[in-house]
Amino acid sequence: MGSTDLPQQAIAHQQKLDDLLAQPGDHAIHALANWLSQMGLKLTVTVHNPGKTIANHANGSSYEVNGEISSGSAAQLDELLKQLQAAIASEPTLTDTDKTEALEQVGTLAQAGQNPQDGTLKKLSGTAVKVIRGTIAALPDTAKLVEACGKLLPAIVSLLGL
Repeated sequence: MGSTDLPQQAIAHQQKLDDLLAQPGDHAIHALANWLSQMGLKLTVTVHNPGKTIANHANGSSYEVNGEISSGSAAQLDELLKQLQAAIASEPTLTDTDKTEALEQVGTLAQAGQNPQDGTLKKLSGTAVKVIRGTIAALPDTAKLVEACGKLLPAIVSLLGL
């Protein structure tokens, strides 16, 4: 690539970035994280209350849960999401693509936990649960993730009021 191509490449990247950030809600964050991941870069999103992070190790993104639900419920939700994340990340029968998608859904659930009054996030978190359930539906009943989701998802759904 010659030096004359750099301005055109910068313009193309800026246009792509503008398009990604124009997406509603957390879709922009997920799209940006995926785009940066494809280029070998990492996006970290910090939202309120540092220290309660749900990391998406598949693409390097991270999300934080704060205590806006209630301090006890937020701590419980944080712990359940971390357990779900660990179960997804360690499931050997999931493809990398399925792990990435499922971990992104955990990020959506974490964002819903930090913004319990956001109707859009509540709807997206309902979809996230369905995506996770759909992902595990293809797994054998003996998969540890199936067992973990059987315990974790009902509690997460309850805490988020879905």
